[in-house]
Amino acid sequence: MFSAFAANALLALYSAFIIAVPSPAFFEGQETITAVLGSTPRIVGASLVAFLVSSLLDVQIFAQWKARVAGHKWARVLLSNGISTGVDSGVFVCVAFWGVYPVVPLTAGQYLVKMAVTVLSLPLIYASGMGMEELSRKKN
Repeated sequence: MFSAFAANALLALYSAFIIAVPSPAFFEGQETITAVLGSTPRIVGASLVAFLVSSLLDVQIFAQWKARVAGHKWARVLLSNGISTGVDSGVFVCVAFWGVYPVVPLTAGQYLVKMAVTVLSLPLIYASGMGMEELSRKKN
């Protein structure tokens, strides 16, 4: 997790550096480079902030739900992801695109896709997790 965080931060810094350094006299594409890479620091920064906020929230919600309600593992995942994914989508889109694009449709679209992935992957997560639980019981 930390290496991915650092790699993204370096990408943002490198993009800003490329734009800030004057291009050679023979190069005529600086405006294009600026247009393509100019939003990279903002998008990467938005991604990092959204990841931190939503990950902390997801873990907190999951832990509280686990402490209060026994069983229903799938419900814990759906509840914690349902909330943290909404926060992640909202924070990312607002930080990255506020004043550039309409944020409500972008946020809604991101949320729907992320929740669809969560719902579709839920059986796979618990299928692999149950196998590990059975293996653990057999060893003991």
